[in-house]
Amino acid sequence: MKYKLSLIGLVGIAIAANAEDLQTGKINVFSPGPLPSIGINQNIIPGFVQVIKSQDISEQPGVSLSDYLVNNTQGFSITEVGGNPWQPDLQFRGYSAGSIAGNPIGLSVYVDGVRENQPFSDVMLWDTVPMWAMSGTQVVAGSNPIYGLNTLGGALALQTKNGKLFNKGTISATAGSWDRSSGLIEYGGVLEDSNIDYYFGYNHTSENGWRDYSPSHLNQAFAKLGKDYENGRVELSYTGAHNNLIGNGLVPGFMLGADNSDVNTVPDLTENRYHKLNLGVTQYIDETTMFSANAYYVSSNRYTLNGDAEINWLDEDAGTIDEIEGELNHTKTKQDKYGVSGQFTFSDDLFGKKNHLVVGSVLETSLISFNQGTYEELDILENRKITLNNTDNHATTTDLSGRTKTFGVYAVDTLSLNDQWHVTGGLRYNYTQVDNSDRLNGDSAAATLTAKQGWGRINPTIGVTYKPSDNYSTYVNYSESNRAPTSIELGCSNPAYPCTLPTQMADDPPLRDVVAKTYEVGARGSLSNELTWNISMYHSYNHDDLQFVSTSATNGMGYFDNVGRTRRDGIDVGLAGKGLFSLTDVSGLSWNASYGFVHATFDSDLEMAQEVNTSAVGDNINIKKGDLLTNIPMHRLKLRLNYEVNDKFRVGTNLVGFSKSYMLGNENQKHDGDGDTPGYLILNMDANYKIAPKWNLAFKAINVLDNDYYTGGRLVQNGFTGSGNEERAVAYSGSAVLPGAPRAGWVTLSYDFK
Repeated sequence: MKYKLSLIGLVGIAIAANAEDLQTGKINVFSPGPLPSIGINQNIIPGFVQVIKSQDISEQPGVSLSDYLVNNTQGFSITEVGGNPWQPDLQFRGYSAGSIAGNPIGLSVYVDGVRENQPFSDVMLWDTVPMWAMSGTQVVAGSNPIYGLNTLGGALALQTKNGKLFNKGTISATAGSWDRSSGLIEYGGVLEDSNIDYYFGYNHTSENGWRDYSPSHLNQAFAKLGKDYENGRVELSYTGAHNNLIGNGLVPGFMLGADNSDVNTVPDLTENRYHKLNLGVTQYIDETTMFSANAYYVSSNRYTLNGDAEINWLDEDAGTIDEIEGELNHTKTKQDKYGVSGQFTFSDDLFGKKNHLVVGSVLETSLISFNQGTYEELDILENRKITLNNTDNHATTTDLSGRTKTFGVYAVDTLSLNDQWHVTGGLRYNYTQVDNSDRLNGDSAAATLTAKQGWGRINPTIGVTYKPSDNYSTYVNYSESNRAPTSIELGCSNPAYPCTLPTQMADDPPLRDVVAKTYEVGARGSLSNELTWNISMYHSYNHDDLQFVSTSATNGMGYFDNVGRTRRDGIDVGLAGKGLFSLTDVSGLSWNASYGFVHATFDSDLEMAQEVNTSAVGDNINIKKGDLLTNIPMHRLKLRLNYEVNDKFRVGTNLVGFSKSYMLGNENQKHDGDGDTPGYLILNMDANYKIAPKWNLAFKAINVLDNDYYTGGRLVQNGFTGSGNEERAVAYSGSAVLPGAPRAGWVTLSYDFK
């Protein structure tokens, strides 16, 4: 059934709603650009914005920011493609920000004004963002062009702590399930008799993981030195990470065992080494004019080692197996990014009307080196571990160097016609160039990666907000944003030369950039001093959407291509409050509830190779306009309860539910078998107890009811029986799933020493 929005209808309902004047609390201030600016009242912004404070996150300690977003924030869901909590594919309104190369990225992520999406593949390395060093986060919904490339469905803007905000010292230790142990130290303050402040934090985490052969080790550091001067401030920060992550992902259900801990083949290792230097400046030129700028350098080195099983067929059409050989695929990705950006904010009146104007620009370049190779004909041990017993049979499959150049200039203005009506309009011009050089095949080979292509586009946004009172506003908005193909996509875009992911690349026919166009209407307000609500409806088209098109379910090979249009229609509803309305005996209770619906579909017909799907004609399936996009749950339900028992003890709980989704390979929803991932409901709990003035004890438990669930899946072929490395005579054709974590708990003891 087609789902359609009635934008005019919601505007009418919203304007007719009760606008009785109520007392309001503190005004939420929104920064409309990536860099710091003079804030603007969030209630006059024609869009859906969520503000997250560091205290909210600290009450629910997790492994990364994505953990908090999935459990609390409207619009978010997750697919654990990597099978590792630090490698999630985070989804917002059906758009992704994942850490696995090849997933279509539709969210941009900024930390202190620096775009964190990696230049080679646009992926987001969540393990390199020190969650404990964040002071606040803005979630901006829609195709807001001001946040630049990849803002197809939304943007996240994170700000870090400084010594003025964190004027103390804290040390904490965590232990619990899966042999997880973690230590964190933070120290900040202001130098005596000076205007210089400092902040430093370091975290080390180790765990064995809940699935077999899945240990992870993380080292994260963050430091910042700041100095205030007349009407301005300068900050220099460093972010570092050295992390080893094991991500044993998809596995056929029959191989999981009773506790869902089994894996397919091992090892599946990712090592991230990350360094970032960021110099930021803010300066008030006068009371109504502010300048902000930054200059940054980011070094990202990534190494992967993946054990895979290669089926040699007796008769591929009949699915009969001759033997299975082991392969070790390894990659090395080196990225060095340099950038500068600047932004002016003007809050002078315009023609006697209140006005807020932001203009800015960014210039960035990246140097990229990518190498991939394969060790073939290797032994597969009893535990399906691929062992490197034959170093002679090695092939280098990709050796690429490249450079990306990105330039953007933007302006966004909010003009208040009066106290009730506010108009916002903006433009951003993006230009991106990818220049690949093939060091393996040279420039003249048929499958050369050498290519140079650029994309430029002007993206607009326009919106109107009606705010009849301090406790109520409604808005309508239209916006566009684009995503340029990356080096990894440009290099793997020819059906005649399919590649594997992370990616063995070959050839590079021209690709078009993806353009998202979003219509949104919404309303928000307060029903009382302690009860707030919001509702938003959106309709988004991706034109020339760029996706990885599979050519084989056996080896995961495929290519990147523009597949026509995709579409996302949805609604987000939220309600938050304190106490239970008029019941004053539970005044320590705070809560929020949200429901999200997203109908994500193909909007163009498409043919795709997928021999496992029972509806395949030959080896292909036909995808029709209206078929659902895969691994995106249509319904999301979230409930958070937080109760301050007294000034020493707090307890909280999260109930999170997602509906079923269809697996990769079942894009036409016609597979006769296990072609979808069932919906699931998860209950989490957390608590804090102040055992002494400087001592705090915290507890967190996940999946308290110990439900079996899966966050995604894919149709595959597999040659193992599930008993050690025993081979099948006839290959298994069916579903593989991404199991969710079982019940687990951790205790954290912390001490404030300053």
